[in-house]
Parts: sequence; structure tokens; C-alpha cells
Amino acid sequence: MPNIRFEPVTLENLRDVTNLRVADHQEGFVADNARSIAWSRYLSNLIPSAIFSDDDLVGFVLYGEWEEEPGLWGIARFMIDEKHQGQGIGKAAMRELIRLIRERDPEAHAINLSYVPENDAARRLYASVGFVETGEMRGREVEARLDLLPLPKKRPAARPVQTYVFITTRHPSDVVRAVRQIPGVVRADALLGTPDAVALVEGRDIAEMDAVIDRIAEIPEVEATDSKVARWID
Repeated sequence: MPNIRFEPVTLENLRDVTNLRVADHQEGFVADNARSIAWSRYLSNLIPSAIFSDDDLVGFVLYGEWEEEPGLWGIARFMIDEKHQGQGIGKAAMRELIRLIRERDPEAHAINLSYVPENDAARRLYASVGFVETGEMRGREVEARLDLLPLPKKRPAARPVQTYVFITTRHPSDVVRAVRQIPGVVRADALLGTPDAVALVEGRDIAEMDAVIDRIAEIPEVEATDSKVARWID
């Protein structure tokens, strides 16, 4: 599987990007990269990017969010240099571009593109990653669309829970030193009176917090424990 990444078109790589070429029989299917880069300078929503496979510059893409519909993205140009075609790079790059669009805009709901009807290689490539022809034409080009399923919403992180543990012991100082070494103990102090010591313990949930309490109870000098005032931390 090619290791694909996208890099901005910069002054340092501009010449190399504009020197990328499709095969002779494909030249009528896609505008040259210099023209596409110039076009992007006047349309701020379009993002020109160089496509790399490992350390090799292999192609160019121009994409962005269509201004007429929030959440609708489009691929205006996509090309792989003739020397790198037929190696699975085009499909890998298209998949990575779809992933990148979803990462940039989790609310994106569709991606549009178009190609000339005679470009069978483009039709097969785009269909292989899920694009479906809409039946509409954009000028002399066939329009295709990829509908994006909503991303699963992240569950909110569980709130930690804390509990005070009251400890009965005849050796409060020794117990407190031992308790402070237990992971999950926020603090522990010896008291004058009953109980003999108190610890504040914390867990990601009640089960984890109870495991901390059990470790306190296992200390040899601890005679008894009692926990109170459990509370969720906001």
C-alpha cells in the first residue's frame, strides 16, 4: 500500500509540480497543473496540494469546500504523473483525500467531482472509491458524487469519581505513608481523634475507585475502612 501524503504547493516545489505530466492520450482530460494553481489564487476556497507517495512527488490535486452549499466539498483537479500510474497510487491518494476532507470538516456530507465522458480510467477510479454518477453534466463533463455517512459522535469522557476513605488504625502515620504510595490516592492525612486517618481516592469509575479502597484495606496496620461522600468531578 503506497504511503500517501499531501503537501502545500510552495515556491520550492512549484516547478516540480508543474512539470508533472499525464500520458499523451490523457492530455485532453485534465487541465495542466500551472493553470490549476493560477486558478486557485483567485478562488480562496480551493486548496492546491502536491501528492507524495513516500518521498516521491507523484501527482497534484485541487480541492475545497463549494461555497454554494456548506458541507459540500469538491475535487476540481486530480492527476497522477504518467510515470506513477498503474501502481495503485491514484486509488490510495483518492482514499487519503477523502479521509483528509472528513478530518478537516467533520460536517462534510458529500464530495463532488466531474470528468469527461471519454475518460474511462477516471470513471473506474472514482467508482472504486464510492463515487456515483448523478446524471447531471457540468459543462461537457459528467458529474459524480460521493455521499458521506455521518461520523460517529464521540462519547463524552467519563467523569472521574472521588471518595473519602476513613481509616481506623493504631499506626496512623505509618498507614498514611503507605496509603500515599497507592496509585489513585489524591491525598492522605493522619487525624487527631476518630477516625485515625483519612484518604481522598479517585477513579475513572466506581469500580476503579473501589479497587483503590481495597488496596488501602489490605495494608496490614489498617483495621477498618469506611467510605463516604462520593462525588463526580466536573
